[in-house]
Amino acid sequence: MPADSLIIDEQYDYCDVFSEEFSDPGQKTKIEDLISFRNSPAWISFLMSCRDGIVRIFGLKTPDKGSRLISERITLRKGLRLGIFKVSNFNGREVIMSDQDKHLNFHLSVYLQHNEGLRSKVIATTMVSFNNFFGRIYFFLVKPFHRLIVPSLLKSAIKSLNLAEK
Repeated sequence: MPADSLIIDEQYDYCDVFSEEFSDPGQKTKIEDLISFRNSPAWISFLMSCRDGIVRIFGLKTPDKGSRLISERITLRKGLRLGIFKVSNFNGREVIMSDQDKHLNFHLSVYLQHNEGLRSKVIATTMVSFNNFFGRIYFFLVKPFHRLIVPSLLKSAIKSLNLAEK
């Protein structure tokens, strides 16, 4: 996790960090480009639909229809809804998306790090705090999928950047 991350002071029971380096000539990539998942794999949408159907039974939050993936460039602002997440903080290099539910609190940082030369890196940090035992059970069940989905979304975001350049 970057030392100057906006999420660094959050309290958590679980934390993970995934990153992907990519070619970024001229370092023109903006943080907004990395949270617009235009080419997200279909299997992720399928898994999220299954998740939504199951958790709806238990009264947990699900996104509004069609709000999960962003297909155009967005203008960041606090409170902006991206699926079930809400933008809680941002600056020129990082966006924090959060969700609070009765079972757990979830924070996702997407951080853009421009390196020397022609390379940049996107770093996704997830922090989860459990509000009750159900939160621990829920996250135990979704954690294996989470560990597949987040790196895949990072790769999709980078692929989307490459497609937009052509």
